Amino acid sequence: MDALGRRLWVGINGLELDADTARHLGEIRPGGIVLFRRNIDSLQQCRRLTASLRDLLGSSLHVAVDQEGGLVERFRGLLPSFPGNMALASLGVRDPAMAAHLAREQGRLLGLLLRDLGINVNFAPALDLAVTGANPSTGLRSFGCHAALAGALGAAFIEGERRAGILPCGKHFPGLGAAEVDSHLDLPLVKAGPASDALAPFRAAIAAGVPLMMTSHVVYEGLDPDAPATFSRAIVHDLLREELGFKGVTVSDDLEMGAMQRRFSFADVVRRAAQQHDVLCICASAELQRDALKHLRAGVECDAAAAAAHKASLARIETLPPWSSPAGEDLASITKEAESVAEAIAGRAISVVRDDRRLLPLRGAVLVILPVRDAGSPVEDPLRGESDAQELIRALGDGARALELPARPDAAAIAAAVQRAEDAEALVLVVTAATFRIEQQELLRAVLARRPETVVVALRSPFDLAAAASCAAATLVASHGFRPLQLRALASVLRGQTKSYGRLAIALGSSS
Repeated sequence: MDALGRRLWVGINGLELDADTARHLGEIRPGGIVLFRRNIDSLQQCRRLTASLRDLLGSSLHVAVDQEGGLVERFRGLLPSFPGNMALASLGVRDPAMAAHLAREQGRLLGLLLRDLGINVNFAPALDLAVTGANPSTGLRSFGCHAALAGALGAAFIEGERRAGILPCGKHFPGLGAAEVDSHLDLPLVKAGPASDALAPFRAAIAAGVPLMMTSHVVYEGLDPDAPATFSRAIVHDLLREELGFKGVTVSDDLEMGAMQRRFSFADVVRRAAQQHDVLCICASAELQRDALKHLRAGVECDAAAAAAHKASLARIETLPPWSSPAGEDLASITKEAESVAEAIAGRAISVVRDDRRLLPLRGAVLVILPVRDAGSPVEDPLRGESDAQELIRALGDGARALELPARPDAAAIAAAVQRAEDAEALVLVVTAATFRIEQQELLRAVLARRPETVVVALRSPFDLAAAASCAAATLVASHGFRPLQLRALASVLRGQTKSYGRLAIALGSSS
């Protein structure tokens, strides 16, 4: 069966196409390459890498990346840093039209910058509703919990990407929002099927012409109790293709994730995922990529139905437009415009959720207590690797000082924080993962018991504010992100230099 490799989109190691990698890719002939942070050192290096990949595999090769904004940015520090989807949603609660305009502009400008690098597929936007704070992987990546707003913003983002000549990919169908296990680690189980609201952003994306749709490694018992979406005909064919009318290319999430590897043999993963998906993503292991090709070949050679499905998948993949070089864009102007849009989103996303005691604007000397480091965490944490506490302190100006704590403060660290809090003229207590870290909840309780009139800032997930909501004297603020431009915007609101504009796009009562 010809062109089997076209259905594999694979990751590679390194910053350049070395001889071993070229030999491997020449053997499997994948239809796509997925770039990760490990493949990116500079913009010029990335251009060379994508050009060398197409020299080897042809202009029909798709080069993909996850550049969502916010938590997921492969070009952090190299391209303008956009806030995540939740930031757009928070300003969209107040002004949906403005939020949709900014989402469209973010998609367009980001698309132009990616095309300049030889990238023509962006695995964005995430369309999962933020329905519970217990979800470990959605959070700021979501356009919030309001289905109509999330759908409008997702559609606008997609329209912007398409206008720039980028192929957007909606994810993670039929929605990861209700999951309470990270599928990178293990297989989540959701007792019911996705609510109709959870499907609304995917309907909107399809109406906006999204050409690719990525599914999720989640079991939805209400739809298919026997299989995750990755393997489920009921979800991929019956729901996505037949009921919602999606005619484009279906893409699996990475088949090396823990949700797959911990529960199934790899041969079973490939065989069953290939029955429902046009493209299979295998993003790390060259050995597994070779194995996947063998399992695909065995399936189509031994099973007439698999052979027919393979032919249909190839036909859909061929509808994706091939790579074409960008036409001499003014990158300096695009970059400047992108930075302006990112600042507009960040500034308008800061949300003062409650300030009944009028603690804002902050006056006098400010003590900021914040957990900043968690070197043992495998995931990206606020203020780890791209910023530090001093970014916020500098933005707050003269008289501001920081008490930095571990991300999991022990009893001694909490006691020291309480002691320092008692004497502070103005107090800001930052949390970065209070929903999941009992230590940060204990820090909140201890400080608020001694100093209830405290400004509590949720730097990462606004769901973290639920842990402080019972303290009526506390002021609650959500920044919807922790990048430097968001810390500067936060400081401007805390000091009263600008007014808070954003509103929560989630329900705090859904934090557990």
